[in-house]
Amino acid sequence: MQTSIINMAPTVVQEEFPQTVLTFKPFINFLKNRHDETSVHKNRFFSFVIEQFEKNPELLKPIAPEKIKDYPDHMQLIYSMVSPVIEDEEKHRWALCLPLKPLVFYGTNAYFNLVSDVATGVLRKSIATKSPEEVKRSRHEFIYSLILEKLYNIPSFFSRDIVHSLEDDETGLTKYFKLNLDV
Repeated sequence: MQTSIINMAPTVVQEEFPQTVLTFKPFINFLKNRHDETSVHKNRFFSFVIEQFEKNPELLKPIAPEKIKDYPDHMQLIYSMVSPVIEDEEKHRWALCLPLKPLVFYGTNAYFNLVSDVATGVLRKSIATKSPEEVKRSRHEFIYSLILEKLYNIPSFFSRDIVHSLEDDETGLTKYFKLNLDV
C-alpha cells in the first residue's frame, strides 16, 4: 500500500474541477448507520474502525491530501473495510482519490505500478482517445448525474464507464482498463 500523491490528469486545468475537500466524516457516519444493521462480527469491526478514526478527530474535518501519509493505518482500515480480506494487494488495483478530482492519495502497489513508473514515480503515458472537449463534457455529465442521483434520487442516464488506455512498456501494445468508480 502506498500513500503517494499522483495527479492523474496533470494537463487538465485545476479550475475546471469543482471545489472539493477531503474528509472521512461521511465514511464514519455511514459506518455508524450500518453498525446497527449488521451481524455481531461486523459490528465489532465497524466499532473498531469508528473508534480508530474518532481518536484522530482531524480526519473527520477537511484534511489536505499531503497529510494522509501520517495516517497509513487508517487508510489500511478503509481498504480492509471495502476489499475482500483475501485480496492480494500486489494484484488488486484499487485507489482512493479526492472527490470529483483525479488526485490519487492512497492505493495498492498494483494500482501505482499500473499508472506510474516504479523507479521514477512518473505517471505513465496515457494514450488519449478523446478530445479535450469530449473529456470535459464527460466530466460534466458525470458530475451532473452524481448530483441528480445523490440529491434528488434520480438515477443516472449518463454512462459512468471510464476506460483508460496505457501502452505496455514491454510489448508496446495498448492495454485498456475500465475504472469502477464507487461514489
